[in-house]
Amino acid sequence: MRSLLLGALVLVSVSVPLLAAPEVNNLSAVVQDPRLKESLYPLYRKIASEVGPTGALGSINRDWEKDRRRPWFIEQQRHAGDLMEAGIALHDPYSIQQSIKAIQWGLDQMKPDGGYDCGDPVHSTELFLEAAARGATLLRQTNPIPNAEQIVDAWTPKLRQVSRWLIERRKHQSPKERFEQLERYNHRFFASAAGIGMTAALLNDPGLTAAAEHLAREGLAKEQPGNIFPENGGFDTNYQTLCALMASRYYWSCSNPELRAKVGQALARALVPIMDRTAVDGAVDSSGTTRTSGQETARNGKIKQFGYREYFQALVTADHIQPSGRLEETIRNVIPQLARAAH
Repeated sequence: MRSLLLGALVLVSVSVPLLAAPEVNNLSAVVQDPRLKESLYPLYRKIASEVGPTGALGSINRDWEKDRRRPWFIEQQRHAGDLMEAGIALHDPYSIQQSIKAIQWGLDQMKPDGGYDCGDPVHSTELFLEAAARGATLLRQTNPIPNAEQIVDAWTPKLRQVSRWLIERRKHQSPKERFEQLERYNHRFFASAAGIGMTAALLNDPGLTAAAEHLAREGLAKEQPGNIFPENGGFDTNYQTLCALMASRYYWSCSNPELRAKVGQALARALVPIMDRTAVDGAVDSSGTTRTSGQETARNGKIKQFGYREYFQALVTADHIQPSGRLEETIRNVIPQLARAAH
């Protein structure tokens, strides 16, 4: 793997059509969107500095390497997926190298059964799987470095193991565990569907494809009147944004035309109540929401805030799938909020 990482220092220019008609697995077309390249990805490049010498990403996992008695979360490596997008879109070999290092570190921590001995293991794993599968998908689609295919080939067996572990854990959860860890948080259906679905597409694995489809249909079935995809019993601006973003990532890997159309339509609907709360200066009103109006803290102990960067990305992606004037206007309005939003 060391030789594979060294090859990441060389970048090959990639030409991808900006707004091509949607096809299965064309995530790379969205990554080349000029709005993301100009306004979002320069901010994501900063993630590269958070990757430690071994590949541990962020202070929580870097601190765990120094003291294994401390808590750690495999989900902290998920930002490598965003860094891969930025590196490919901006032709930045260092960002690609750091993303590869962070994903490799995450896969190296995997237990033989495909799971992780970390905090909140099921949810944490599904978030990392989505990011790692997205990174592998983009490497394969864009081939930005000479050894991209070798790296993907080395990763995919482990991504399959992680996917199967996640499916089995979900299958054997008690009704109480399933409610507390999945049913009450709608975005988790689409996060799992995205990670498993992208892995399925990379491997052409029909079993994983079916599992991803089942999770996506479950997530769609949870929609409530008013375009609400509930989180913890009601509407939350931030987590409905994540629901839309994860649904969009599953969309690109979904090979079922009927389901793909439903996911695309749901993505557009999910953004409507958030756009209704978006002011002309791009600020989003999260008051009265179920998870990000001051009642929950993140892994670092800070109060959870609305994620403008995820919102911006979900809006741009939706504009590729269900384009509209309102989406375009909201995208322009949100741009000033990106720089001040903490990653």
